[in-house]
Amino acid sequence: MSDKRAGSLVMYTALCAGAGGLLLLIFGASFGVFFIIGLCMSLLCVRAVSVLCAQTDKRIYKIIHITLLAGLLGFICSFLVIESIIVASSRTDQTALEDADYMIVLGAGLKGSALSDTLQRRLDTSIQVIRGNPAIPVILSGGQGSDEHLSEAEAMYKYLVSHGIPRERLLLENKSTSTEENLLFSKELMSARGAVNPRVAIVTSDFHLFRAKLLARQIGLPHTVGIASSSPFFVEVNYLIREYFGVLYTLLLPERGAHSTMADAYETQ
Repeated sequence: MSDKRAGSLVMYTALCAGAGGLLLLIFGASFGVFFIIGLCMSLLCVRAVSVLCAQTDKRIYKIIHITLLAGLLGFICSFLVIESIIVASSRTDQTALEDADYMIVLGAGLKGSALSDTLQRRLDTSIQVIRGNPAIPVILSGGQGSDEHLSEAEAMYKYLVSHGIPRERLLLENKSTSTEENLLFSKELMSARGAVNPRVAIVTSDFHLFRAKLLARQIGLPHTVGIASSSPFFVEVNYLIREYFGVLYTLLLPERGAHSTMADAYETQ
């Protein structure tokens, strides 16, 4: 390997290491930071194999280089496409409550018995909608995690009642542990109340809307619209990256993807 190529490889390595260290220092250990570090390492691997190809005529290195480059480009293209769809779907539907039969508020984790920031934002959004639509029943959907002192549905119920929402408007679904179960068990609750093919408005975080509506269609709730709650910028960027993998898993393995714990990990915010 020539000194020039070796020097460029060392420079790329130092840049990747420096950028990764800086991101960890500023933002801490998060999925988004590790994703960026992994992407930088992938680019570094492609660069290293490219340097090897320039130094040898061995066909194997060229095949490896082409394979790595094609795989990386394919991944980047799929990432950009899916992220574009997620972002485009992250706004409240214009007809969010037009003729809706039920509204479902999706849980997002507790810290002991305290609401996570993500869950409180969803509830604050739902309060505005509930007050503006006094006839629509509201399902609060969320079970109890191993580190939670009560179910998410119960915590949501207490929060909404403390903010003046009438108790009789609220229905609790407290068994679910994933988005798919949120929707499936809520569907069962609606069916038990006589609803047939109900029109549903889902309240969830903006980054989560696309997958929530995708899962709703998969379990037999085709008439579904979304109401988006906002997220802090850095939290949203992190979760948008995570949501790519959740959407991809759900699309490729719709039955298993719906139950994936990887696709539902918003409890700590």
